[in-house]
Amino acid sequence: MIAPLLVFTIFDFSVTLLIIALVGIGYLQFKNYMYRSTVKKLKEANLILEQKLTVKEEELKKYRLDRNRQSLLHENIVHKLKEEVVNTINSEEAQKLCLLTAQLQFQIAYEKRLSEAPQKIREVNPSFESKLEIVYPELTNNEREVCTLFLLKLSIGEIMKIRNMSLEVIESMCNQIRSKMNIPSGIRLEQFIQELA
Repeated sequence: MIAPLLVFTIFDFSVTLLIIALVGIGYLQFKNYMYRSTVKKLKEANLILEQKLTVKEEELKKYRLDRNRQSLLHENIVHKLKEEVVNTINSEEAQKLCLLTAQLQFQIAYEKRLSEAPQKIREVNPSFESKLEIVYPELTNNEREVCTLFLLKLSIGEIMKIRNMSLEVIESMCNQIRSKMNIPSGIRLEQFIQELA
């Protein structure tokens, strides 16, 4: 009578062990499925980000090419103006041409400085834009760019020229930034951004 009871107990133990093993295998398969699903989602998100980055890099290349063309055009105009100054007999016209040449040279230098701004941003604080994106996800790309320009200590007038926007639009954008970042009225936006970096 003990032998059948022992066999039944061993059989019960074997079945229990088998059930535990099957449950364990099922759990591990589920975890593996969840892991693979997460990896797949991350790969898809990474692919989307890479595509966005490629588009932004192409836009930046086009922008730089346009700026270089514009700069070459300005330099060509300066060269032609200098030739006209030399060939001009009338001193009043020569003075006007010299003034135009000086203004254009100033504009070329100013635009070169502004075109170097994105590179300076990356050099000064490479993680600033990503920090803005994480801490203040509600900011638009344009608003983050304005914040980055404030980080470079550019004036509103300079930002207007870089962004090719009116004073009203820049001020409106600054108000939206202040609202989204919950900046108290006693603190200047530029100061807040400098401290944030």
